[in-house]
Amino acid sequence: MSGPLDNTLRRGWSYVVEPDGGRHVPDDTLRVLAKSGRVLTKRAHGWPARVEVVDDSGAALPRATLIRASAAAGEALERLGRSPAHPVRVRLGPAGTRAAVSPGDDGFSTLDLDGPWVAASPSHHPVRVAAQTALAAAAPGAAWAPRPSEGLPASPVPRALFFESLMNAAEDHNRQELSQGVLHMVSALSGTGTEVVLAPVKMTIHEQFREVSPDISPLIGVESLHAALAGGPIGLVCVTLLEAYFDKVVWLVAHLRELGCRAHIAVGGVMPTLTPEHVAAHLPDVSFVCRGAGEYFLPELCRILGDGDVDTPLTAAQRHALLGMRGLVAVDTAGRRLIAADSAHGVQVESLDRVPLDLSYVRRDHLVHGLEIVASRGCVHRCSFCTIIGQMTYQARSADGLFALLDRYEDRFRELYGDAIPAQVWRVHIADDDFACDRDRAIAFFNELPRTRFTLASCQVSIADLCRHRGNTVLAEPDDELLDAMDPRCFFDTTRPISRREYIEDYVERRWSANLQMGVESFDDVELVRHAKGYKRAHIRAALAATTARGLHVDAYFILSNVDTAAEDLVSSLEEAARLKLRYPVHFHVRYPVTPRLVSIVPAASHRRHVRNGAAGALTLRRVACADGHAELDYPFVEHDVPRDPWVEAAVAAPFFTHAARYSGSLAALQQRWRDRVDSLPECTERSHGEFLVRRTDDATRTLVFDLLRWAEVGARRPEEATQAARDALATAAELLGPAELWLAAYRADCAPGAVVVDVLGELDAARGRRALDLARATHREARALRV
Repeated sequence: MSGPLDNTLRRGWSYVVEPDGGRHVPDDTLRVLAKSGRVLTKRAHGWPARVEVVDDSGAALPRATLIRASAAAGEALERLGRSPAHPVRVRLGPAGTRAAVSPGDDGFSTLDLDGPWVAASPSHHPVRVAAQTALAAAAPGAAWAPRPSEGLPASPVPRALFFESLMNAAEDHNRQELSQGVLHMVSALSGTGTEVVLAPVKMTIHEQFREVSPDISPLIGVESLHAALAGGPIGLVCVTLLEAYFDKVVWLVAHLRELGCRAHIAVGGVMPTLTPEHVAAHLPDVSFVCRGAGEYFLPELCRILGDGDVDTPLTAAQRHALLGMRGLVAVDTAGRRLIAADSAHGVQVESLDRVPLDLSYVRRDHLVHGLEIVASRGCVHRCSFCTIIGQMTYQARSADGLFALLDRYEDRFRELYGDAIPAQVWRVHIADDDFACDRDRAIAFFNELPRTRFTLASCQVSIADLCRHRGNTVLAEPDDELLDAMDPRCFFDTTRPISRREYIEDYVERRWSANLQMGVESFDDVELVRHAKGYKRAHIRAALAATTARGLHVDAYFILSNVDTAAEDLVSSLEEAARLKLRYPVHFHVRYPVTPRLVSIVPAASHRRHVRNGAAGALTLRRVACADGHAELDYPFVEHDVPRDPWVEAAVAAPFFTHAARYSGSLAALQQRWRDRVDSLPECTERSHGEFLVRRTDDATRTLVFDLLRWAEVGARRPEEATQAARDALATAAELLGPAELWLAAYRADCAPGAVVVDVLGELDAARGRRALDLARATHREARALRV
């Protein structure tokens, strides 16, 4: 890659809506006044400190209070510039306990606080001030150091339960796979003495299946848990947690308890990594919240826990070992303790090439729809709605490392199938968020892949990847060297008998995959800026012209709306999507189904922007998870953004996108929806605006087809290309508009006289261009015969 990247996982931050108008905020410089008039403060996710909290209050303080106390000490230590090497033990004593610091028996500083006062404080700020005042008056205690293993269990956790692939997504490769994240974690336990138990439990995350209060089982394969538990006690249950199925994980944990499982629960993944304190506060019965690479946490936790269970308090040796870890929040409910071990830190592996995978866990049924590989972690881009782990960081297996891994998979295939290896197992889906951001690695991989038996189902790339760069500037010009390496032969579906009609009428469940998946999200420049995509419409056009020229199929993710989308933005985006489908009907596709509304969840920059701009009310919430009196831990579960423009909200209230008339039928459907709303309104300004929008979308297909004809006239590089482009455009016009005599006169009247053919590399002779276009127009009857 060009230029260095900061590979430190950012701890992130979010706004706290301060109670009581912000009067508990001790410093005016900390206040942020939202446009709604509410007082906000910024709060980091995790602290660079090692803190153990013990509840000696006798009041059975809630977990949220222990989190508040650990955060108060952690923030205070950071403000004082203290090193995380020196742990602090916070003792929450009974009412009347004076805030003071004293040395503990183990040399660590002990901070005494009044436990009931911490719990009853209307805000976290007074607790932090009290902690900081006391800690400032005392010297740091002893540094943490590893102790001999005496006191730790003699053997590790005997059995650990994992779920093969919790997310039940629509893609074929997701339905029966062994998740790459799970494979990485269980591989880290190979040779440790812990038996791995895999259960095929899945959770659907599609919006229409989300439950606010899951009264019935929201899981698939839950019956497999009986067999998983029958083999002996489970000591650790490991869950990859996403916000989209948080409530289902709550149900899953409760169901495991009903089945008699008393194991510790460890969670990792996106939500625990980005908002660890909120997960610790609101996920019942969780023991460990892990930030970052599971390969680090799992062997350590299994070694430290041994054959203990959630009902047995952790020993002093176990607590000390946990305190020495990084990126961990540990809840010892039985011992009334909480440990925050450098919770600001997100753990990364040193090198993905050196992460071994134990492929003996891969079975035949995991390969029914092919093979999935995650070849990198993080993403170099900064999309405003994104909540990927490691935004603006990047780690990847090298091209050589990828082929070494594929060689090991080939050996595994021979173990499973002998010489009768089925064709589909050679089909690889690379699940990276952006496979081509490391340009040299991508070129090396694509150049070598045709020499193997493997082909790709698809891979995800960015528009910015496919364009040339000048320094930090993305040019609206294709990167020909990278694109030339992406030979269609690299892709599994290239040789399959898929009809032209299937490629054109593509807004359905498909039996094929596009070669390149692209998170385009919008086709309107204003919206692209809102999403912080780093490119504009011109870049999309340049990239798609280049991919089409090479026979590559592109699937574009499309988000129709967000809080700020105006009706004009929506129309502009739909027009451009249709314009591109008209130009590249076979190779350009909008991914099915489109996303009607953005989902701006708490860790995202877009959510913070809405809160600050007073637009948080424009978010539909599933619920708000609250810990009474602990506003800093409130967590709104966002269902989706609600466009503030009522015409956009009316548009996306029900599906309307269609592949009819090369996507331009979507504009006709949109116009009808708006016309219905206009008819329902009395005479008013809003109705007048709706009438304008109806006129704005009138006759959209003909307008866009005329635009196609003009583009065919001036957009080709050579006269012969202009001829073919015009033939194709006339064929499309004949298909969508009917015989030329119905529209040709209108088109000629609509066009400026004397159009010229403009080559991208320079201006061609105008007369020669006109002759090419005249030739194409003269063959319109032949072109009509080329209908799909």
